[in-house]
Amino acid sequence: MRKFPIALIAICFGVFAQAQTTTDITDRNSWLKFGINLGAPVGDISNVSSFVGGLELKGQLMETPHFGIGLTTGYNHFFPKENAQDFGAIPLGAFIRVYPGPSGFFAGVDAGYSLITGIRNAEGGGI
Repeated sequence: MRKFPIALIAICFGVFAQAQTTTDITDRNSWLKFGINLGAPVGDISNVSSFVGGLELKGQLMETPHFGIGLTTGYNHFFPKENAQDFGAIPLGAFIRVYPGPSGFFAGVDAGYSLITGIRNAEGGGI
């Protein structure tokens, strides 16, 4: 199988809108989330995979009412196109969130690394 670049997890900077209608952000607002991911690969990886599905687990610990830290992990399975091999990725990440006010917007930074499964001598990717 030919080698191809895989960049599954990257460092992200941004400001995200967060709706807070009934709950103020406090140090008691820690959370744990579970999700399902479905998608279509793009870029070089779309040459060997036509569909990706996975699970995600993410948790945040609020240190103060304005600062949260968290971890994320999961599993993504890439389903192969004809004459290709299926493989998976296990993302491992951490994030920081800063909440300037008691509700509304937050700013955050995410960083992580993905371990590739199902391909011999494959290297992971991330920043």
